Amino acid sequence: MIILLPIAFIVSGTANNLAQTLYSSKFAGAGTPLSILIFGLSFFSVLMILSTIIMATGRPKISMILAIGIVPVNIALNLILIPRYQLAGAALAVSISFLFGLSIAAAYVYARFKTLISPLSLLRISMASLIIYIISNIFPVSGVALIGYCVFLFALYIALLFLFGEIQKEDIRVAKDILSPPPQLPTS
Repeated sequence: MIILLPIAFIVSGTANNLAQTLYSSKFAGAGTPLSILIFGLSFFSVLMILSTIIMATGRPKISMILAIGIVPVNIALNLILIPRYQLAGAALAVSISFLFGLSIAAAYVYARFKTLISPLSLLRISMASLIIYIISNIFPVSGVALIGYCVFLFALYIALLFLFGEIQKEDIRVAKDILSPPPQLPTS
């Protein structure tokens, strides 16, 4: 969540300019569906993690039933939302469908293990992500500068997590250890 949520908010907040920067102004209309769909893809990612946890407990049928159960929800939502909202409706249908599946998978995992993400961590991550989303909407950037702006927004998000107490100095040390290259073995 600590990586996934801010990326979703950054892409959503910059979706219109992102679509135009990567493709052309002809794709300006793709911004709204992208700003919705990125959350659906985030929900899908978390759903896949939870499904893997469920399968690892020896219950693959539950994951399969969950996946099959999402399909009619998605079909129904597409039938309702596409005629009214076109492409944005399709993105919304996908996002709601995966949120539905994620909610059921999270409830199952919580019932089985009595744990998920800490509510306080989720609050801190959500607040920091929402702040960068608001900033991306108040101060839009386009063109090649958008790439640097996205990096800036992510750095600001990390700073906010540090300020909110979600990231500690020990977390930074661990991240540096993970990202540093492994030591070279002596050659003879």
